[in-house]
Amino acid sequence: MRWIRWWALIIFGAASTIFTGWWQLDVLEAFQNTTPDPLLNGRFVDPSIPGLLKSIAKDGEIIMMAATGGYTGFVMNAICYLRRLGVSHFVVLALDGAVWEFCKEKKLGVVRASSLGIQKRYGAMAPSLRSKEFNLIAREKHAGVLACLLNGLNVLLLDVDVVLLRDPYEEIWPLSKHHDFVFQSDAKLEDAPNFYMNSGFYYATPSLGSSLVIAHVLEDTHDGQNQEQTVLHLLLCGSSNSNAVDQWECKNTALNASSTVLDRKKFTNGHAVTRAPGSAAVLSWDPYSIHFNWLEGKRNKIQVMQALGMWLVDDKNECIREFHMERSKELAVEFDRLLGL
Repeated sequence: MRWIRWWALIIFGAASTIFTGWWQLDVLEAFQNTTPDPLLNGRFVDPSIPGLLKSIAKDGEIIMMAATGGYTGFVMNAICYLRRLGVSHFVVLALDGAVWEFCKEKKLGVVRASSLGIQKRYGAMAPSLRSKEFNLIAREKHAGVLACLLNGLNVLLLDVDVVLLRDPYEEIWPLSKHHDFVFQSDAKLEDAPNFYMNSGFYYATPSLGSSLVIAHVLEDTHDGQNQEQTVLHLLLCGSSNSNAVDQWECKNTALNASSTVLDRKKFTNGHAVTRAPGSAAVLSWDPYSIHFNWLEGKRNKIQVMQALGMWLVDDKNECIREFHMERSKELAVEFDRLLGL
């Protein structure tokens, strides 16, 4: 009887491996061959991506940042903070040729979302927020996430206007043991933390559930009519948060994928910054990160970040100095003035 059990285990293991490999190929082929998406142009990602991702990753972890050419300064600013934390396992997902060339010049790890380059389609001017063109560009970062997941990597996706002040893994890793996704909350302070999740700051672990969720995001946003962040939230938390387990967690039982959100004081979103009663309170939180996502306009973001000492790049896009957050009354007053509070 023992040899029967051993053979059963061997057969089960082989079947699991074959199924996993088949499923991964099926997902890739779906996007390579059947997705009506000119951005992908019949290809999932650049063929060099899997090998490069694994060479950059550290202990199965990788940080990915996506950007277009108008935001190369933000790319470098985010990298300055990562270097300050001693982090080297990051890669830039180039959404156009300008970012690709910038990263090559700076000798940064970079991959392309498609072989065509979005710059040829949209030109140098960034599309307006929530436009079809904007939605098509924004969805590309999830293609990068799926590439990481299908290669067995844990991935932390960051928008380039995120400033990391402390090691985020201290808070993320304990939560990721029980969830496929860990998000920065994008909810207002008066709402439940998981009322809305931010797709510009999230951590995903490789699982069937997480990969299916991201595959659905790509499928449901292929024509630019839907916003990727809205689709991602609906997939996990449901309409009117019908999939919410509590005010922190959501679970899509059909896809077998669960999510939770980070503390808003520790991982400060744009709402928390701009709507806080006083920015002195924000600074006193000593957050792990600040996401300047609700400050409209590139110049406005830079102005506020410079006033806070959080813009660490010079005119040549080189890191210029270290920064340690100050909790000063003068800084809080200046912050309030810039935000019109």
